[in-house]
Amino acid sequence: MSLEASTPAPDLAPAPDLAPAPDLVPDPAPDLAPELTPDSAQAPELASDPVPTPAPPVPVMNPGCKIMTFRPTMEEFKDFAKYVAYMETQGAHRAGLAKVIPPKGWKPRQSYDTIEEMVIPAPIMQVVTGQSGLFTQYNIQKKSMTVGEYRQLANSRTYCTPRHKDFDDLERKYWKNLTFVSPIYGADVSGSIYDPVSQPR
Repeated sequence: MSLEASTPAPDLAPAPDLAPAPDLVPDPAPDLAPELTPDSAQAPELASDPVPTPAPPVPVMNPGCKIMTFRPTMEEFKDFAKYVAYMETQGAHRAGLAKVIPPKGWKPRQSYDTIEEMVIPAPIMQVVTGQSGLFTQYNIQKKSMTVGEYRQLANSRTYCTPRHKDFDDLERKYWKNLTFVSPIYGADVSGSIYDPVSQPR
């Protein structure tokens, strides 16, 4: 004997007292700006601004980066900083240096008698150590010396230019001896070798 349990199928029809849900239609966004048409009498006239013409490209001065030569007048030479600014507008800075020929009548110094008394306050000795392509350089500050003392040091047997066949041979000797003889530099000295007479006023 088999027993079957059956449940009545649910009635999916809506109850008569419930009205069907209305179709939802999104409310259009409010018209924030009225549509303007070309033939609309109320359309405001917009001023048409002309499109600005782009500026022509600035020409590159001294594109070949050549070393330039300048010949300032005596008046231009008095304000040398201003003249250097002018040189840069001509592209002189692109080469990294320029040649300036002073005007006639200008003397850099009336006499060189006292030049050897100028003091180099902090000569730098470069000490290079290392091997097999790995080197370290130390800068050691030496005691002050005059230009005359520095000249004697540069012309001494230790520091004078060695005998060489050509510049390639001289360069090889420089790198070969760099770890044995430490070069001494007298650069980065503040001041001027021009005397007060030659200074612009």
